[in-house]
Amino acid sequence: MTNLPGQRSNKSVKPMNIEQMSEILGLCDKRAKTWLNRMLKLGLIAKVRIQIENSETIQYYMNPLYFFSDRYLPLSLYLLFQEQIDKHIPDWVKQKYRELQDETEDKSTEEIES
Repeated sequence: MTNLPGQRSNKSVKPMNIEQMSEILGLCDKRAKTWLNRMLKLGLIAKVRIQIENSETIQYYMNPLYFFSDRYLPLSLYLLFQEQIDKHIPDWVKQKYRELQDETEDKSTEEIES
């Protein structure tokens, strides 16, 4: 998914944590946490908890209304910021995303049933 603040490490990009973001922003940890909470509250950034086996990781994503450099918006990013994005796109685009979501859910259901 795009819009993930990340850091290159061994030929891959790993999600940044709050400490890494504070370093880039030039803020102490306390001010970085205040900044991040403000961005979350304003809807400029979303926080996603990812559960992998017995561990949980947190990833942050930038709102594509403000930070986006690709041509097409992936469904997952649209769904993450749907409430804000829907105010700015026409109904036919919303319908296309709903159809994509239905297709994705159907495929997931088929995989589970197999």
